[in-house]
Amino acid sequence: MGRSAGSIHAHPAWFGSVMGTAALSVVLFNEGQTCQAAWLDPIAAALLIAATGLAVALVPRYARRVFHPEALRSEIADPSTGPMLGTFPAGTLLLGVAWGVVGPLLVGTTIALWLDAILLIIGIMLALALSITWVALTIRAEVGLASVNGGWLIPPLMNLLIPLAIAPLAFANPGDAAVLLMIGLAFLGIGAFLFLAVFTLIFARLA
Repeated sequence: MGRSAGSIHAHPAWFGSVMGTAALSVVLFNEGQTCQAAWLDPIAAALLIAATGLAVALVPRYARRVFHPEALRSEIADPSTGPMLGTFPAGTLLLGVAWGVVGPLLVGTTIALWLDAILLIIGIMLALALSITWVALTIRAEVGLASVNGGWLIPPLMNLLIPLAIAPLAFANPGDAAVLLMIGLAFLGIGAFLFLAVFTLIFARLA
């Protein structure tokens, strides 16, 4: 589905900005803990606030797609734009990770973990819905190998992010850690399998 320059604001990959900002927040916080550099904490917290602000601003761009089902169906079926919609659930999951890891600096551990859990549930629901729809439409459209691109790695990535969002919850709730670990490992396995499958397709296209 082609997009003109005037429709750039509707591009499906905008939530990638949330992914990058949230991920950088977590990385800086962990580096601060590892290197005992406390000055990185406020930077990580500021990035978490920025990621949350970006998410709030961008959600309407994705939510309004639901009111145009035919256009959304075409967008998902398009091999160049469909996988990019995966930045929405992936960004939601990474934002959950960031709140679980960095969030206690801002709102305390209890609220941060609740936000992590809420974003985790939303992210899982979005990831499952998009993954199933994308695979079904891609198979039905009989997309050729020439249409495979690096963006196809985003849907598998969604599953790989779920264990990361679960980790803070597991550490904070030892009694439920075994169940949470099993759920995380299940999605890790699914994500790894899909990642290898898609990577093989990309390699085959380049060969």
